[in-house]
Amino acid sequence: MSGRIIPLGERIGLLDRKLRVITENIGTGDIQDWLYYAKRAVQSIYGFDWQGDNVLLARENVLFTVVESFNADFFGDESSCLNWTTKSLLEFAEIISWNIWQMDGIKYVVPMSCKPKVTKTPLLDGTVETYTEECPGCRKKDNSRHTGTYCKVMDWNAGEPVEFRTIAENGGGHG
Repeated sequence: MSGRIIPLGERIGLLDRKLRVITENIGTGDIQDWLYYAKRAVQSIYGFDWQGDNVLLARENVLFTVVESFNADFFGDESSCLNWTTKSLLEFAEIISWNIWQMDGIKYVVPMSCKPKVTKTPLLDGTVETYTEECPGCRKKDNSRHTGTYCKVMDWNAGEPVEFRTIAENGGGHG
């Protein structure tokens, strides 16, 4: 990676292409239509990473991609956020925060959230015996039994969160 900024017209990323197709099909006559379909496009982009800093950068890049496309299409200037309402920015930010998240991709839980089960048993002599058992999901490599916090994504059609592991375990569907 060179760190060079790639001009909007030269980008070939999935979201870049979706936004280009929206503009090709809707044009620049109706800002509200463009924003509606852009939200739908962003709702279809998902990503996760173990590292929180990577998640932050990915979220920023998705939001900036939408802002740059919108501004280039409607105002000929891809660099400014001045043309955006706070409401629109927050709507996109909410979608992005659900769709780009931090997760242990093997366990489907928040990284480092699995904790051992600690059992304390009082003994007759007044002491306490402590027994520590590893997370059952980690011990048996069973993703349905982790003690960690399972990650959720938004089902945008149903309007409710769903555990990502149910989607992954059902080949993309859930329920």
